[in-house]
Amino acid sequence: AAVGSTLSFTGTYTNGNVLVDLTQGSSNSYNFIGNPFTSYVNLGIFLNDNSVTDRLSELTVWIWNKDKNGTNMGGYEQKMAPLENAFEIAPGQGFFVQKGTLDPTQIFFRNTNQSHKTDSFLKFERTEIKLLAKDKDMTVSTKLCYIEGASTGFDNGYDGSIFEGIQSNFDMYTSLITNDLDKKLGTQSLPKENFDNMVVPVGLKVKEEKQISFSASTLNLPKGLNVYLEDRTNNVFTLLNKESADYIVNVKETDSGSGRFFIHTKTSVLSAENLVLDNISIHQNQDVLKLNGLKLAKGNFSLYNVLGKQVLKTSFNDVNNIDVNVSKLTKGIYIVRLQTEKGSLNKKIILE
Repeated sequence: AAVGSTLSFTGTYTNGNVLVDLTQGSSNSYNFIGNPFTSYVNLGIFLNDNSVTDRLSELTVWIWNKDKNGTNMGGYEQKMAPLENAFEIAPGQGFFVQKGTLDPTQIFFRNTNQSHKTDSFLKFERTEIKLLAKDKDMTVSTKLCYIEGASTGFDNGYDGSIFEGIQSNFDMYTSLITNDLDKKLGTQSLPKENFDNMVVPVGLKVKEEKQISFSASTLNLPKGLNVYLEDRTNNVFTLLNKESADYIVNVKETDSGSGRFFIHTKTSVLSAENLVLDNISIHQNQDVLKLNGLKLAKGNFSLYNVLGKQVLKTSFNDVNNIDVNVSKLTKGIYIVRLQTEKGSLNKKIILE
């Protein structure tokens, strides 16, 4: 239409509860839906209405932000509830949800969850760390939120995965500290205590060699707490929560995944010399037990059952990560014994 023209729309507006079918796609379970009303709907109420077990894979929606990765360099950002209960979905706004295992299933839009949105000032008191990675004009990020009652495992509605419904040549995420579940998180919530003992694995998606500049912004950090980025390949720690403290490094496609970079929060000075084996991540992904963060170590990995019988043993040499097939083992409690030239580690795990 020409500039200054008046457009006329005719039809009926939605007045009543709305049910939308979710389907399983051939390549993934993302469904593109949208706010069916001519008014705003509250994210917290919407996700609470749809929190039936297995209806959704997680209590997260993914909404397009045209400037997410830089000016006019868009991407999908995750919005979760209850972490972001106050977020309002605009009239007609489209977004993705991810179907769970319940089949058939529907998404429910409550008619009474309609409101007129007004501008308001929201004051956030939570402690946050936002890690940024810049490649030329594109910047990706992942966020850590420290909240009372959160855990180091997966907290549905407080932890939100990155959007994987489309191919991406460059992205960043964090993995869970315990019971990883192979989640790639754009937002991860952690306990607001015991900062010195939490080491967060950082994962990358890289399709070609890039020079990346890592930086961080923080909010409401406890006094004296420092944020370090560890590069286990180069044996480097960088203090990020000070002015102009960027870490610039070349990464290759082989660096995709987690196991090279980690976030440490410490009240003391951190260096490669005081890294201990407790920082190694051990988690199960279906029939594979994954050990990340070995830092080019060599040594032996053994697995014992609760009776003390050795049921598996393997050796490794100059690796950062190893995958151990556990498909022939029964479910239950086991003890991991890891021996390297840097020390030894015993850790209890549960195979599921």
